[in-house]
Amino acid sequence: MRAKIIYDGSVAKKASKCQIETLNFESKKKGKKTMPSKSTSVNSKKRKSYLKNLYRDIQEVIDTTLHKISMYSDDASSLIFNTGMVESGYRAIMQYPSKIARSFWQVESATAFDIFENYLRYRKSIWYDVIDACNLDSKYKENIPTKEECTELLTTNIAFAVCMARLVYRRVPKRLPKASDLESQAEYWVKYYNAGGKGTVGKFIEAVNPDMLA
Repeated sequence: MRAKIIYDGSVAKKASKCQIETLNFESKKKGKKTMPSKSTSVNSKKRKSYLKNLYRDIQEVIDTTLHKISMYSDDASSLIFNTGMVESGYRAIMQYPSKIARSFWQVESATAFDIFENYLRYRKSIWYDVIDACNLDSKYKENIPTKEECTELLTTNIAFAVCMARLVYRRVPKRLPKASDLESQAEYWVKYYNAGGKGTVGKFIEAVNPDMLA
């Protein structure tokens, strides 16, 4: 007598599920791309939204500060913002691991001190504008901040860091590149801001790529 075959749908479903999981596992092993999950897509959108807001706020601080020291221009604003992008990506305020350079613009205290000692000392109006723009104690209108004080100011005062980054470029005897000319900005940064460093034109352009938030 023939045994009666009973069809169990749940068993078939389980088997089908196992086959799908096996295929997915094999696909991953072979390096095939899988579709991003819904949660991954949502997180990516949130991150982009966060970064856009962050960059907008930083740009506002840059522009406000540059206006206060009478050094604003579209070209200057763009170069300072992009310098922060390549120097830190606006993700760090201390150079790793040495912590020598500080702020989003990675300015060294020795550089800030030299700006006061050998540039602002002979340009009192700019010196006082910087002190006011950064809301610093009036004592700094009489006494140059020490290197140790410059380190603290660069770390804790964004406006001060903006001023120092702008003044690094201000001391360059060559006109600022146009905001619309990213390659010229990159060459300018490599030659005058990152002088002696490991920066390249390619690194600058990659860091400020406008498509990254698209």
